[in-house]
Amino acid sequence: MRDLALIALGFVLVTFGTASVLLAAAYWRVAGSRLVSFGLLASLYGTRILISAPSLAPLFGFTRRTILFTTAFIVYALPAVGLLYAEQIRGPGWRGSLRRLWQISLIAMAIFIAYDALSGRPYASLVAYRPFVIGVMVILLPHVVLWRHHDRIETIARTTGTASLALAIIHDSLMGFGLLPWQVSVEAYGLSLFLLSLGVVTARRFFADQHELAVVESEMATARSIQASILPGAAPAIACFDIAVRFLPARSVGGDVYDFLPVGERQLALLVADVTGHGVAAALIASMVKVAFSSQSAHAHQPGRVLTEMNRVLSGHFERHFVTAACVYLDADAASASYSLAGHPPPLLRAHGSLDTVQLQEGGVPLGLFPDAVYPTGTIGFAPGDRLMLYTDGLTEARNGPGAWFGDGELQSFMAANREASAGAFVEDLMAHLTRWSGRDGRQADDDDDLTVVVVDRR
Repeated sequence: MRDLALIALGFVLVTFGTASVLLAAAYWRVAGSRLVSFGLLASLYGTRILISAPSLAPLFGFTRRTILFTTAFIVYALPAVGLLYAEQIRGPGWRGSLRRLWQISLIAMAIFIAYDALSGRPYASLVAYRPFVIGVMVILLPHVVLWRHHDRIETIARTTGTASLALAIIHDSLMGFGLLPWQVSVEAYGLSLFLLSLGVVTARRFFADQHELAVVESEMATARSIQASILPGAAPAIACFDIAVRFLPARSVGGDVYDFLPVGERQLALLVADVTGHGVAAALIASMVKVAFSSQSAHAHQPGRVLTEMNRVLSGHFERHFVTAACVYLDADAASASYSLAGHPPPLLRAHGSLDTVQLQEGGVPLGLFPDAVYPTGTIGFAPGDRLMLYTDGLTEARNGPGAWFGDGELQSFMAANREASAGAFVEDLMAHLTRWSGRDGRQADDDDDLTVVVVDRR
């Protein structure tokens, strides 16, 4: 009867362990490493129980010596796997003690296995293994008993299970040294209670992590919706300008922002800005940049003043972040482009019929650093047939497989080679070219940065 009970227990443990590993593969983002370490622990001990069962031995076809060596090796591996799981639940512990303990246990496992193999005797290392395990439990128990998690059920389950395991290991170790008057092993029961408690802890952590992930994804969806609402739905329809835009965030939301301020039927102010970093924090700052630019319509014809006022508004409102920006005012009647930069990559201007591109470089420091910074305005001709391109550094700093930068040279060469394409076709061809060059999928920016391109053709 006891043999059948242990076989059933072994099957349950192997099943739970295998299911945990498979679940980890499906939900690695949530609790992958934790589920794997728990699954390995349960599967290893379940396997030890099954191959040790006398009634199952004939089914495996193993010799008694092979079974003993296999179970011994599993026994030596259990502390390392168990401590690895403890670190996943508890963290590295006081001064990294749990992490160091499972690393030491891994070395001890290799030594015990090597000693058994070289001596030709299974369990030859038990004389050293037993005091080692007792020492491990003495160090582990304070981490478990003294640590109070906010989840009361988890605390009770973890404390009860670990105490049961510790008592069972200490009992069997003392029995092995002949210090107890009886010879009845309770290891299987103690470890089973321990694994049951770990199952409770793992399940509660898994579902809590699933809930937290769902909340984060919901917040990210909200952030995406907010960012989509602050970016222009389409370029303004101005007869004398042909405008094309492409925005690719590195993550679900990004720190790039662009906007347009139509001033008249033949005048347009536009902004392309890049907040350092990416993700939700950068997207929130980008929304501030958008609002700051939208309030500058009264002097949109003076890009330097626009950036000066935006810098004054933004300075002191965020830490560890700054904003690069390019502001341009296009006047079809004057056939000119006035511009100013705030630490931003210089826009490129290609005159009609020319293979050369001109970098617009007039400007100052990034926004948000110095409240008293002043930004000058530069002016250049923008006649019919000319093309202006503004972009963020996610374009020129994109990398290919070997790690080379896309760079200004590649961009200017592409601009010269595709001078006859319309603004929309030019942007699409540029993205396709970047996809082939870098090897990424083209639907999302490089993992390192957001990417924005705005192209304006003077009709």
